[in-house]
Amino acid sequence: GGWGGGGRPNLPPSSQLPTSPTPQPPPVEGGGAILLESVDAATGLVYVTSIGNGTIARIEELAGQTAHLTVYTWQPGLLRERLAAQGITVEQIPQFLVNRFGGTA
Repeated sequence: GGWGGGGRPNLPPSSQLPTSPTPQPPPVEGGGAILLESVDAATGLVYVTSIGNGTIARIEELAGQTAHLTVYTWQPGLLRERLAAQGITVEQIPQFLVNRFGGTA
């Protein structure tokens, strides 16, 4: 197995672990608005930090690429008002994440 008696997984020294650059999300609009996305043919997940016309257009574009899209945002009511596409669920950022990372819930 991968677990030793010390309760820690048997991992190679950190010098042997693969390294990759930290992915940087692309800005969607000016003013620091960011949209992070993970979408395939069956489902999609989007995290929106700020809502604007460019953000709305991108979400609608992503909704056309997947059977169901879930969007997490600080302002779910505002986003629900602006999105008319079927197959999109808009959710509030969970409170435990707000507590952990801060934000404007």
